[in-house]
Amino acid sequence: MGILKKIKDLISTQIITIDDLETKNFKKEEWFKTNTGLDNTPKLGILTCLIYTSKKINLCNDALLKKYKAKIKLNSAYRTPAVNKKVKGSPSSKHMQGLASDIDIIDENQKEMAPKDGAKLLMDILSENKISFDKILIERNCIHIQFNLDEKKDDKSFEFAELINGEWVTTNVELINNKWVIKNA
Repeated sequence: MGILKKIKDLISTQIITIDDLETKNFKKEEWFKTNTGLDNTPKLGILTCLIYTSKKINLCNDALLKKYKAKIKLNSAYRTPAVNKKVKGSPSSKHMQGLASDIDIIDENQKEMAPKDGAKLLMDILSENKISFDKILIERNCIHIQFNLDEKKDDKSFEFAELINGEWVTTNVELINNKWVIKNA
């Protein structure tokens, strides 16, 4: 590769920074905050994925505000492997890739919705706005949503997830007539 091509590629390459996570909806620090006391700063490769996740979550938030006057509260997004282990995350968690977020849905009265109820609104928004996602896990305390960079690999699955004896156990569900129904395996 010639030197002029290298310079042109360098100039045309967008440099991303943590500041690119800052939006009207979320502060940049919300995407990698932790209570563990461990360093949780994303590296460049992870940052690219985290910005992708941020864009998806911001689309959901804007649509929730418009249709339901509800909004997303971000609880957890990126986690280093050490932070993930400390918070008892799944060993294969997409949080470590910057491709997952744990969220709550805050209703128009500024009250946190139960995860199963917030997930109903989120599912409606995802479907109506054709926002691609891989998986939604409805956990006891939050909604986990994860993405793939290659949207062709998306499962678009919904599951209840529970930590039992140190292991994450999931149950496939679907929403039928506004009620959660366990899918037959």
